[in-house]
Amino acid sequence: MTFGLWSVIFQRRWKSGLAVALLGIVWFVVATNVIMPYFSPTGTHC
Repeated sequence: MTFGLWSVIFQRRWKSGLAVALLGIVWFVVATNVIMPYFSPTGTHC
């Protein structure tokens, strides 16, 4: 997500920067709500 925001702010690459930032947000949500609970012995990520 940080690279996407950096690209938007400093390089003025709006489309690719927003795409990378959105991909980072989606990956964070999937990792914390799907992947981590799946491998957790208790079934939660906390």
